[in-house]
Amino acid sequence: MNAAAEMCDRLSAFSPQVSQYIVPNGYKRRVLAQFNLREAFAFCQLRSAPNAHFSIRRIANGVYEEMQRVHPLLTRYMQLPGETWEGLEEKYFTDA
Repeated sequence: MNAAAEMCDRLSAFSPQVSQYIVPNGYKRRVLAQFNLREAFAFCQLRSAPNAHFSIRRIANGVYEEMQRVHPLLTRYMQLPGETWEGLEEKYFTDA
């Protein structure tokens, strides 16, 4: 991972668009997403399903919990599995 980070930094000076192709799948990257309410509703419904990858389910559940805090009326109509992002984190992201 250190070698990939070093190469990414070097390529980024040349072209940020090219540098993203050197990053391996296991490398932690920040992503900024912007949703309107309809898109957030669809994202949470789709990406919190049991067949979705556990890492995206963690994000979808976090988005849902924040939506629940801000827009409780909207989230009443959402059908999500009964898991939380904390539970997913504990199951897949911690050494237990």
